[in-house]
Amino acid sequence: MLERSAFILPSYAATTFATQDGKVHFGIIVRRYVDEIEPFLVTGQRIRIPSWTDVEEFHSDQSLMLYGVQQQLTPQELADLIAQLATLWQPAPTNTFRDDVPQDIARIEKAVESEAFHLEDIRFS
Repeated sequence: MLERSAFILPSYAATTFATQDGKVHFGIIVRRYVDEIEPFLVTGQRIRIPSWTDVEEFHSDQSLMLYGVQQQLTPQELADLIAQLATLWQPAPTNTFRDDVPQDIARIEKAVESEAFHLEDIRFS
């Protein structure tokens, strides 16, 4: 809290999204899919930005935590807040892209042979 931008988890990094239609959105990335980005905006809204649109992302090295919060609290309130925040601690995510995609994919030892399962006259293009 005293050095609010000293360490920011990637899932809490502030990002500005500029879309090709001139709209600018500011928030954190909740989910990133192949076909869309889902940010949680500072306005409290969740939106979906299709990835087929031309979207520019600008990542900030500044925390979204309000500056000077500790100055507005009594020493006891600050101690209570820190104690409460300590109960919410969770380990850093190991995969920031998607929950259902493994971070590391092990190599197989032996090559896999594939076999056609359709007739020769059927083609997929």
